[in-house]
Amino acid sequence: MQRIDVGTVFSSDCLKASQREGMLINEILSYNPDIACLQEVDRLEKLLPPLHGASYTEVYAAGQGKRHGCMIVYRDSLFEKAGHIVVEYDDLDVRQTGDEHERRGSSRRTKNIGLIVGLRQRNHPESGYVVATTHLFWHPSYRQVALLLREAKGFQDAFGFKNWPCLIAGDFNFTPTDPAYSFMVGNKLTTQQLEDIEVSRVVHSSIDPSIESMPRGDEESEAAKPDPDRVITNARKARNDDGLLSDEEFCSVFNAYGPLRSVYDEAQRSVLSEHDNVVGARSGDIAPGQKGFYEPMWTSYTHYWKTTLDYIFIINRSEPLSQVLGILKAQRTHNLGSGLPLKGVCASDHVSLVTEIETIGQCGID
Repeated sequence: MQRIDVGTVFSSDCLKASQREGMLINEILSYNPDIACLQEVDRLEKLLPPLHGASYTEVYAAGQGKRHGCMIVYRDSLFEKAGHIVVEYDDLDVRQTGDEHERRGSSRRTKNIGLIVGLRQRNHPESGYVVATTHLFWHPSYRQVALLLREAKGFQDAFGFKNWPCLIAGDFNFTPTDPAYSFMVGNKLTTQQLEDIEVSRVVHSSIDPSIESMPRGDEESEAAKPDPDRVITNARKARNDDGLLSDEEFCSVFNAYGPLRSVYDEAQRSVLSEHDNVVGARSGDIAPGQKGFYEPMWTSYTHYWKTTLDYIFIINRSEPLSQVLGILKAQRTHNLGSGLPLKGVCASDHVSLVTEIETIGQCGID
């Protein structure tokens, strides 16, 4: 549970971590999940004892030097860990040819990670799930999510889990109108999205030390302005020798895994009573019926950002297919006040996404 800056969420009535810890733990346990994916996790000494007391086991990892990380929690009576990897986005190459910069193809060092775990069912050792979670850096997220998918496939192949469904859940830091979402679900890129990709091709001083960095005083004054997490500073336009992936290379990477299924977008299509509480009801940028239209209206609701950034995706590389049996209804705007976290509503500035999934030949999971 990450500390929240008092200057960031002016309207919250529970900014202090001590005010939110109990709420957070109670909310997790109230869903009685078989598997849970958590991001921006810290204060493990407070979080883990009640989870262990409820017979959960965890796998935790954090980026180098970061005080918070990602965690996958699972019910010990149902699953045993069959393997796991940490995806260090900063240290992975996107291609095998060229010099170091061209192979790496990175625009910025962010210390963000992905976490992938294989969970074998205790009662059916030949069956299980590959579960991945991540908290992506917002600009741009295409490279990191492409690497996560590549590493998830490699993990399945290396451990012999090709027939296990892969579930990917987390804070992706992109909206359903973002090119990264279209890449993942197989939407055709719009002209605007192609322009957004081109504009995003910059290289940060963390990659190129020759870039003159903004003095810290200026950075702090910039952070006081609106939208502090969406201001790009200390960067230059990318060159060919930086090795950033082209549009064609991105399409090739994502096409190799087939379109992913978004649990909420898929489930809410058939729930007419929720069609006034989806992204498409507030945004004219997604056509009815297009993938992304039926994502929750909000998954992050703060003073600065009221948007949809969190998803649960399913990858089925082969039979059997996973079926979505149900979802937790998305929070409605009138319940969220003027910003999260909010006592009695949500201990985080992101709302929970919860689903029940059944895979033919396997036990259902929540």
